[in-house]
Amino acid sequence: MTSSPSPFELWPGQARTLDTASGLRLQVWSGRLWVTAAGDPNDYFVSAGQGLTLGQGQLVVEADAGPARYSLSRPAGALSSLIAASRRISWRTVADCMSR
Repeated sequence: MTSSPSPFELWPGQARTLDTASGLRLQVWSGRLWVTAAGDPNDYFVSAGQGLTLGQGQLVVEADAGPARYSLSRPAGALSSLIAASRRISWRTVADCMSR
C-alpha cells in the first residue's frame, strides 16, 4: 500500500524542480514526463502508466509534448520503517531520562 496524493499537472514545456528523498516514487497518470536528476548522467522519459523510483537530491520534471499528470508517493513499507525507527529512538530517549 502507498500513500496516494493528488496528481500534479504540467502543461507542455512547463517544468518543476523538486527536492526528493530516496525511495520516493513518481507515477505518471497521463502524458509523458522528461526527468533529469542532479548527478545522474541519464535522462528518463516516463509515460502514462509507468513509474520511476527516485534517488535523493534535486531533479527536474518537464511535460514532454503535451499535458502530463503525475503524483509522488512513498511506499507504505518505507514509511512504516521510518515510523518504527522514530518510535525506537523516542523510547530509548524516555528510558534514558527515567534511569537518571
